[in-house]
Amino acid sequence: MPVGFRNKKHSSLLVAVLLLSCNLSAELANQPQTISTSPPLIAPLTDTPSSTATSTPTATATPTPSLPAEPQGNNSSMILYTLPDAGSDVVASIPSTSPVSIIARSQDFTWLQARTEEGATGWVPASQVSTNSCLDALPALHAQEDYRPQRPISLELQGYPYLKGLCARSREIFLHGLELGNRSEVFSKIGDSITISSHFLAPIGYGEYWLDQYTHLQEVIDFYSTTNARLGNSFVNPSLSAFGGWSSWTVVNFHAADPGQCLPGEVPLECELRLVKPAVALIMLGTNDVVDPDLITPKFYEENIRKVIETCIQNGVIPVLSTIPAMFLPEFTEREPVFNAIIIRLADEYDIPLWDYHAALDGLPNSGLIFDGVHPSVAPGGAGDFSPAGLQYGMNVRNLTALQVLDAIWRGVIR
Repeated sequence: MPVGFRNKKHSSLLVAVLLLSCNLSAELANQPQTISTSPPLIAPLTDTPSSTATSTPTATATPTPSLPAEPQGNNSSMILYTLPDAGSDVVASIPSTSPVSIIARSQDFTWLQARTEEGATGWVPASQVSTNSCLDALPALHAQEDYRPQRPISLELQGYPYLKGLCARSREIFLHGLELGNRSEVFSKIGDSITISSHFLAPIGYGEYWLDQYTHLQEVIDFYSTTNARLGNSFVNPSLSAFGGWSSWTVVNFHAADPGQCLPGEVPLECELRLVKPAVALIMLGTNDVVDPDLITPKFYEENIRKVIETCIQNGVIPVLSTIPAMFLPEFTEREPVFNAIIIRLADEYDIPLWDYHAALDGLPNSGLIFDGVHPSVAPGGAGDFSPAGLQYGMNVRNLTALQVLDAIWRGVIR
């Protein structure tokens, strides 16, 4: 049964939980837990929302054996819920023969918290579990925040091949941002003409899109469409840190800041983050750096991108670095791969998400670019057309992969 399936009418399951006795010896009580520390994969990104991770670790019991569940009747699976409530989201649906450990209980003994060998943690109704052991030995969780399991975040997101590096570090940055007053349902766009383009994400914010087979993305669209970022929702809001012709140097140069919006000495990036208070920043800088070899060397570019990353992190904003498209300008063809390599390396160094837009364009007609060899192409039906025909165009692919990035962060980090 796939993760995300919800079944409220399942038969009773028998989980043999051997706690040895309620009065565990001091020797056993002092033994370390044997729970695996390897991070399991998160569930495939589907229509069903995943559980929300918190900074509060899930309480664990004294070490207990992991024994398989024994189904009753025709039921062959066990459903783990996010909360001790059958109406809550489903963490996982696992074969009832899979080994589990019972690690906690609700205060009123009506629910038990189980952990699988893969590290998934969720709640099972106690009324559907038979145990011969004393449940008093289990830690009792009280507050709703304690009920929520910690969800490991995978470095490899199934179904989103152009997003890498979404890990626990993103969650740390996000939680820091909440303390600073950032808004989880808002994101910012940082970049140049490819980012400020009216074709980039604005069609999503105006409802001018066709999801085709990607209907599961409607949830993340709804999430980011409700809050006014500054002059509209995040999709349509004009960024104070994106403009035609801008390079990595411009974004961190106070001379380029809008004097009508920004404070004296404030650089465009700082201004955008202060006024918008986003949780996420989609960053694509480098195209104009590549074509300016006299001013921007690879070393200078790296210094600027580091400033962008560190400014975002200091402000509690998850920086998502995007690679830049290929460029069909003969005099600069050797520089573009160098700058993309810097982007990839820095994303790995800072443990932040990498959005590989360059790779997503591979195989498209003219690599997804228009006649100038620089800017992404747009489908005749608009940049929000995600049909197979629409996804032959560079900006359409950028919009789709941007939504996938936002969706993965929303499901894996924010919720």
